[in-house]
Amino acid sequence: VSSQSLNQISIIKSMGPEPSPGTMTGINLDSYSKLFNVFRNTAATATGTVVFTGTAGTLIPLGTELIRADGTIYTTTTSGDVGDNISVVATSSGIDGNAPSGTQLLVSPVVAGVDNSLTIANAITGGTDVEDDAALRSRMYASAQTIPAGGSPADHVNWLEAVPGVVQAWCDPVPTTGNIVTCYVMFADDNGNNGLPTGTSGCASNETRLPAASGDLLTVANAVYDQKPVGELMWIAAPLPQPIDITISGMTGVTAAIQANIQKALTTYVRSIATPLGTTVYLASLESVIVNTASTTSFTLSSPASNVSVPLGSVPVIGTITYE
Repeated sequence: VSSQSLNQISIIKSMGPEPSPGTMTGINLDSYSKLFNVFRNTAATATGTVVFTGTAGTLIPLGTELIRADGTIYTTTTSGDVGDNISVVATSSGIDGNAPSGTQLLVSPVVAGVDNSLTIANAITGGTDVEDDAALRSRMYASAQTIPAGGSPADHVNWLEAVPGVVQAWCDPVPTTGNIVTCYVMFADDNGNNGLPTGTSGCASNETRLPAASGDLLTVANAVYDQKPVGELMWIAAPLPQPIDITISGMTGVTAAIQANIQKALTTYVRSIATPLGTTVYLASLESVIVNTASTTSFTLSSPASNVSVPLGSVPVIGTITYE
């Protein structure tokens, strides 16, 4: 018996009698997952840029604090002047630090020559919570069930989904050109950008043959760079959202609560089937979601008029829902 096998047996025995991966939690699940080279993702801190308004030329000091309405605090990590793009970071790690564009922040304490509040134009993203047991267990199962193949599409997906913040990943099995392998990633819906990673598509910082990515996409590209096969050009991209507008006719007694439930149910369904490798959204499925949510069949789905085919590189999202 090899020393590695003996070590694995020792770890399993230390967990107590007959441990089950399906019921393990906490440190026991951490220890078992390590046998498959899967490690729990730690919490990450949200970052972004803001623009202060006020008197032109006023200096914004490093460490200036900004407070969100719920008490979340951000601090500037660079200094600059009014009108500049200034980097900020949440003072606490976790997904709660993410903020969508349009969020208002208050300057505290007040800086002379600077307006007391500002509205962010770009989302503050990248904050993630410590990976929960369910997500870790899912990745552990995927790793255990995948035989490493030196860079198969399944290998790429496992590498990408191990990056903190990434909740879904896809690898196009057909290289775009030559040895360029395109991979797509999505983050949690509450990442401050509707689940889409920020930044531009590209490669890792150490890749000199193609442009580097930026934002979240650069973070992902750098995290998996050392795992890719030698010679491969791994291109990390965000799926392009393709809105599907919905028109529902003839549904009576539609309250605001029912409309909100339909919106949520359709959004959840479409997200569950979406893939940037090519998706078809069937009218029958949309109708079924509406029927189950509104508990009525007395309506007509006027739009879309036919099944929606979403091309490579895009994912369907629910657009405007209109009731007639």
